[in-house]
Amino acid sequence: LDRETEREREGERMKVVVFLAVASLALLLACSLPTHGFQCKDVPAASNWDASSYLGRWYEIAKYNFIFEYDLDCVNANYSLRADGKIGITNEGNKGSPTGPLETAVGEATIKEPALLEVTFAVEPIKIPAPYKVFSIADDYSWALVYSCSNYVFYHTEIVWILSRTPELPEDTVTHLVYDLHHTYGFDTSKLSYTVQGSQCRYAPE
Repeated sequence: LDRETEREREGERMKVVVFLAVASLALLLACSLPTHGFQCKDVPAASNWDASSYLGRWYEIAKYNFIFEYDLDCVNANYSLRADGKIGITNEGNKGSPTGPLETAVGEATIKEPALLEVTFAVEPIKIPAPYKVFSIADDYSWALVYSCSNYVFYHTEIVWILSRTPELPEDTVTHLVYDLHHTYGFDTSKLSYTVQGSQCRYAPE
């Protein structure tokens, strides 16, 4: 009887694993686009990027929308150096409103070369790695432009971020960065979505 019960439980566990795998793939595809005729942009990595200077908290000012941040306000990411040499990542945002429930995603990054990271977040039962390239950053590290793009056989993902060390950037700085994204790097800035930040947000302590 015990063996039969154990077999039934194992069968149920396998069903859950299969379901989660299918759900994870569906999420990935849902935030992707058909890949026909598409090529990731070959933007150069920022030459003034330094790993230790990049650590700490960054606030999301604008981005291309993607499903893992759907309906999140006050989005920010905290980067820390781990004992194994990798960079630990904690992403946070409030669901539905600046005072909504806090959602957290924990991941890690491997430095492949200066300003180019491979970022992985656990989406059980699989992990989905993604490139993360800092292609422009202020000399004082007050803002950064980041690009992530993956081109697969049937679909692609493409995300651009404007990040800031403070919850808000001066309007003229944002205007300048958006101009550069379009005129210098060729991005479609009409696809940018601006993130709610500021005094209405309840940020977790670093």
